[in-house]
Amino acid sequence: MERTCPLLLLLSTLVYCSLGQSGAGIYDEDSFGSSGVQVVGPADQVVALAGDDIILPCSLKPSVNAEDMVVEWTRSNLRKENVHLYSDGRDSNVEQVPSYSGRTSMFNEELKNGNVSLKLTRVTLSDAGSYMCFIPTLTSQVKETTVQLFVGAVSQPVISIDGTKDWGVVLRCESGGWFPEPEMEWLDSSGTILPADGPPERHRDSEGLYTVRRHVTVNQTDTNRFTCRVQQQEINHMKETEIHVPGSSEVQVVGPADPVVALAGDDIILPCSLKPNVNAENMVVRWTRLNLKSEVVHRYSDGRDSNVDQSPSYRNRTSVFNEELKNGNVSLKLTRVTLSDAGSYRCFIPTLTSQVKETTVQLFVGAVSQPVISIDGTKDWGVVLKCESGGWFPEPEMEWLDSSGTILPADGPPERHRDSEGLYTVRRHVTVNQTDTNRFTCRVQQQEINHMKETEIHVPDIYDDDIGSSEVQVVGPADPVVALAGDDIILPCSLKPSVNAEDMVVEWTRLNPKAEVVHLYRDGRDSNKDQSPSYRGRTSMFHEELKNGNVSLKLTRVTLSDAGSYKCFIKTLTSQVNETTIQLLVGAVSQPVTSIIGTKGGGVVLKCESGGWFPEPEMEWLDSSGTILPADGPPERHRDSEGLYTVRRHVTVNQTDTNRFTCRVQQQEINHMKETEIHVPGEVFIG
Repeated sequence: MERTCPLLLLLSTLVYCSLGQSGAGIYDEDSFGSSGVQVVGPADQVVALAGDDIILPCSLKPSVNAEDMVVEWTRSNLRKENVHLYSDGRDSNVEQVPSYSGRTSMFNEELKNGNVSLKLTRVTLSDAGSYMCFIPTLTSQVKETTVQLFVGAVSQPVISIDGTKDWGVVLRCESGGWFPEPEMEWLDSSGTILPADGPPERHRDSEGLYTVRRHVTVNQTDTNRFTCRVQQQEINHMKETEIHVPGSSEVQVVGPADPVVALAGDDIILPCSLKPNVNAENMVVRWTRLNLKSEVVHRYSDGRDSNVDQSPSYRNRTSVFNEELKNGNVSLKLTRVTLSDAGSYRCFIPTLTSQVKETTVQLFVGAVSQPVISIDGTKDWGVVLKCESGGWFPEPEMEWLDSSGTILPADGPPERHRDSEGLYTVRRHVTVNQTDTNRFTCRVQQQEINHMKETEIHVPDIYDDDIGSSEVQVVGPADPVVALAGDDIILPCSLKPSVNAEDMVVEWTRLNPKAEVVHLYRDGRDSNKDQSPSYRGRTSMFHEELKNGNVSLKLTRVTLSDAGSYKCFIKTLTSQVNETTIQLLVGAVSQPVTSIIGTKGGGVVLKCESGGWFPEPEMEWLDSSGTILPADGPPERHRDSEGLYTVRRHVTVNQTDTNRFTCRVQQQEINHMKETEIHVPGEVFIG
């Protein structure tokens, strides 16, 4: 009995503690004493890489429901910044700092469990700092916590052969875009650190990113494989690149392991080089195409281009990089690529004495175009949208998505057609209902050429629930209708409540620069005798929807000159609100075209050009992580006689782990953005 009593006491204590803990999920501040509910964060700092999507952890202990609380996320730097606000059961980011716009979110489904963590996407170096998670509605003393965010940046080191010294080969390793400052070292194939040729060279650019460079002289080994390692202890990241140095007795012609993928109209490079990088200025270089018959694509001999026998289809479209021949770069530049250029190309240097004096480069050519969205009518309580995109090769896939990225069930399978030139057109319909954003996206993509095009449409609200049922009113959208030149669009106008308008008179007029008759419906039919000539054959109403009070106007093939104010007027109504005004804003966009125009130093100069924009757009270059690159000067701008803008911008890029760069052109007023990605083959970057 003496041993049993302490055991019973211990068991009763455990039961008491267990019951106390199990009840902590139900919020009762008094049950927790003066400490109450506490806001807690992580013990350690959150470490991220630029471009990452990360989570700043914050939660309530015990895990009480936070759905009805106010959650404030702020950043403390030189001044307090509003990062994200949740109140009244929803996000409320009116005063959010612009740099965080569209990049923050909370896990709404987890709020009931006390999880008030913040997700931050596309992290930048400037995001680093202290973030405060604050819940002002708590009565406890611990109603906030601080989360430290540390942001780093890394990149893949690039190795090149920088020449010879005595009996050895000089290797150079360079890696830019690091933060914080990294360490660099050379290793042999067994992992032994090699003595480098002096200390590393270091440089920090205007954005605070570090570039480090280091040379080493190596002698022949049993493997001839050497590794450059770059590492940063604070962010616990390491990048390595290995190089195999061919034996000094043999020079080889080498090309890319993967096919070169291009879009019709691109300027591209077919990579070919000598390894080691010996001087090819006095060699003979022959580029031929291997199809049904061998075609001469380009010939270099006697120190110059010699294209007497060149196939006519390649005339004035080929060139080699004469200034790079001394470094063993015998790559071919091919401009204005066509679908018929696809195939196998041979790079052949007959003057070499080695066995490997040629290589084959595969060229794969595709074609893409921007999808075009139009409103194709209404069905029940939904709006029918049509997406069409032509000029694709190979055949693409098309799908519809809502604003959250969820794929929508389309109205049947896509319609497909292939024209006489072998290009595909795809078309697909979807019926959508009203959402909180009314934004829908048509996505067209082709996996083989790794290209995707998207177009978003905003369907204006047609319904206004604040209209009283006792009076019929004419209502239109609160926001302007935004369209692109060439679109078919709808100017929304309806009766509230939804009474039958089949026997009413509906007048559509344009109010500027002078009043114009756009469309007239009366006596149960269209009556456009006095219609302005510029709208002839381009206007229609949804006759089958008139019985539902829908008097919207469809305007096809919109032009820039259509922009302005439109009045929807029903003079047969006895109510005071018998008209509404709709603003139409018309823009024009085009897909940017990227090209490689040469080399500068150890980098490659890229050009992006996009014409046919209105209003005037902004252009910027980005790397594969989404970081904006410093361009070579401000963009060049030009406006033509039709008022359309052309913008052009250059950038010099260095080799990265992906060698993929994106040109982005965007116009905020019409909320449109176009992007084109270019892949620069690694062999183009010459050290």
